[in-house]
Amino acid sequence: MPAVEAPEYQVERRVIVNPKATALIVVDMQNDFVKPGGGWRVGAGW
Repeated sequence: MPAVEAPEYQVERRVIVNPKATALIVVDMQNDFVKPGGGWRVGAGW
């Protein structure tokens, strides 16, 4: 499996977000990415 490099970043102990400008996206991994015929399936993507 290829390695992925990521830059250093700071992890904040507390994050404040504006609920009027924030979205929560929930993805159904089993149906969208894994199930044959799923909308985001990528065959043998490994």
